[in-house]
Amino acid sequence: MSDDTDVFDRLYRTVGELIRQRRDDQGLTQEQLAERLGVTQPAVSAWERGKDVPKDLLAVADALDIPREKMQAVVEAAGRANDKVEQAIG
Repeated sequence: MSDDTDVFDRLYRTVGELIRQRRDDQGLTQEQLAERLGVTQPAVSAWERGKDVPKDLLAVADALDIPREKMQAVVEAAGRANDKVEQAIG
């Protein structure tokens, strides 16, 4: 597995864990969150398992009362990590 893949895998897992934690904290099922966001329950499941990330992270943040700054910080941290990987191998 390449370093780039590792970075994105970690990002997907981190975002997924945050989504699952907030959804559980609010007592929502995956189906209920899916309905709020206009997506399918399998999509929410894939996010939570770190297999995919939402196309609109800010909509998810809003739906789960995650501060936008926190969600943005996760994405920026992954971007910085990716930049370091690219510098190291480039």
